[in-house]
Amino acid sequence: MRAERKEQQVGNLLAACCTLVDHLLESTSHKHNRQVRVVEFCGGAGYVALPLAALYSGRKVRIGGGVDDADAKSVPALLVTILDMKEQSLDIARARVAAAGLEEVVQVVVVVVSS
Repeated sequence: MRAERKEQQVGNLLAACCTLVDHLLESTSHKHNRQVRVVEFCGGAGYVALPLAALYSGRKVRIGGGVDDADAKSVPALLVTILDMKEQSLDIARARVAAAGLEEVVQVVVVVVSS
């Protein structure tokens, strides 16, 4: 029962994120040649960030070109950062990123809090 609820929660959050990312890509990236960055706080093993990154991994935007666009380069439209304080969870996220081939679009960062 708990696993089913958790799966539904992650699915609902992913759907909401996709709606937001779609809106941002339509309104900013293609008009202004900008990448969209999503940061998942307390992201743990990346159960929301990784599926989101995978869904958009094939989309590209062109940035850096002048008037003739000759110097522009194609880059991922979406970049994802996973933040967490637990190194063990982030180790799992790093392994999942590598297994999915998403190193180009997902950054995993440990957050160190000092008092």
